[in-house]
Amino acid sequence: MATTRPLQPTSWLQLDGRRALVTGGTQNIGRRIAVGLAEAGAHVYVHGGSDQAALDATLEELAALPGECDGGLQELGDAAGVRAFADDVVESFGPVDILINNAAIRPRADLVDIESDDWDEVMAVDLRAPFLLAQRFVPGMIERGFGRVVNISGMDAYWGRRARAHVSTAKLGIVGLSRALASECAQSGVTVNTVVPGTIDTQRKHLEWYPGLEERYQRRSERIPMGRLGTPQEVADTVLFLTSPRASYTTGQEFFLSGGGYPLVQE
Repeated sequence: MATTRPLQPTSWLQLDGRRALVTGGTQNIGRRIAVGLAEAGAHVYVHGGSDQAALDATLEELAALPGECDGGLQELGDAAGVRAFADDVVESFGPVDILINNAAIRPRADLVDIESDDWDEVMAVDLRAPFLLAQRFVPGMIERGFGRVVNISGMDAYWGRRARAHVSTAKLGIVGLSRALASECAQSGVTVNTVVPGTIDTQRKHLEWYPGLEERYQRRSERIPMGRLGTPQEVADTVLFLTSPRASYTTGQEFFLSGGGYPLVQE
């Protein structure tokens, strides 16, 4: 009797040879997305902010997987720097078929304490940078007849969490950007979607922004219908589906990964 080779977990994604850029790809959700894309055969360029050690560790992990990998550091608050970074990616790595806008900052401050510079920084990193990267890469996707843009938003955009006026505004702006871009690209073979993670069990770099984090995680998990936090891998799995040819009829949508917390599933 003939035997068949076991199906590889990501083989159905059909990403062999596609070139992907993942911003904020050196930790947590971004890193899991980068690894998943590489496992599916994509060539992956990993963006990091300023942590060279984290970038090196991520690229070392990707090097053991199929496909090419590369990466670079760039602070996303600088518009000219973002444009130059995007050009460098194309010149050194090739045309981008898959753009994952994951990088973001989420400082906490009450409304009256948010300075204009603080507001501008959040808008620049969380909203303007995804716009600039899409502006650079999407025309090439349209020309080639294939492209995937996945923007990562957050529940702050929908819950309107206190001390996050700037973050909530930027994250809801990502949804508007995704919908508008999806409309422009609807007949081109390029899809644009938004993934909205709920409370995900991640490692936080700026713990001063998250006082009492463990206690807050516990309280939130008790309010989630599934009774637990999400994982970076669960977010990455949804993103990976949206990057694949299998998601060719899906665009302009938001995907909520909240364990039933939003829209609320009643127990």
